[in-house]
Amino acid sequence: MLWRDAKVAASGSGDRLLREVVRLGWRPIMVLLLGSVTYAAAMVALPGVLAMAADRQISGTGPGTALPALAGVLAMLVAADVVIQLATVASTVMVTRSLRHRLLRHVLGLSLHGRTRFAPGDVVSRMSATPRTPPRSGRR
Repeated sequence: MLWRDAKVAASGSGDRLLREVVRLGWRPIMVLLLGSVTYAAAMVALPGVLAMAADRQISGTGPGTALPALAGVLAMLVAADVVIQLATVASTVMVTRSLRHRLLRHVLGLSLHGRTRFAPGDVVSRMSATPRTPPRSGRR
């Protein structure tokens, strides 16, 4: 029974941390969501617009609106990809900063006995370590 209570308490702490991180970094997360939806919509539209441009070119009727539509879809893909990259960096920076400040507050709030749990330089190395870059999706 005690083990299960400890597990629930630990998951509550993790849930609280996750909620705090999302609350602090919701703007870049929303921008990332909008950029991803835009990118997906452009990827879905690309084959149809490309086929329409190719058909018009092959038939000899001239590009008409197909070429500007193709250029628009390609521009949308590039812009959405830039937005996704910038939002990913912004959200990573905000979350990392928040977690580092939280760790620093925790360490500075420890008593002398609590501080001895950390080896010399351990906290510094944890706070100055560069976060791992999240794996990219299979877009390329």
